[in-house]
Amino acid sequence: SFADWMKARPELYSIIRRLLRRDPMGALGHRNAEKSLMKMAESTNGRPYEMSVVAALRNGAVLGSQTVLKSDHCPGCQNLTLPERVEGAPNFREVPGFSVYGVANPTIDGIRSVIRRVGSPRG
Repeated sequence: SFADWMKARPELYSIIRRLLRRDPMGALGHRNAEKSLMKMAESTNGRPYEMSVVAALRNGAVLGSQTVLKSDHCPGCQNLTLPERVEGAPNFREVPGFSVYGVANPTIDGIRSVIRRVGSPRG
């Protein structure tokens, strides 16, 4: 379900919270798309025929027209040869002798873990 999909992506909730803080009344906004585009966007099973039509209908602050949001977090992309693993932060690594670190696309909890790991008082 969509609810399960959202629960599996907690970072999207932080985006929603930030947008609501910026414009609380924006959540109540409604936009009527042109009927012809709406007909083209739906198939018999209620799903879009073409992604290009869906992208063209977007007009949000995060997803504007012709934009796509794709989750890049891939739990299976962990490089198992790295000397250290940080949960939620795939491929966390450190340049020996320097305070320089790298990480693949972390989850929100992964970001917190990385901050704790590097001992940064900054957020």
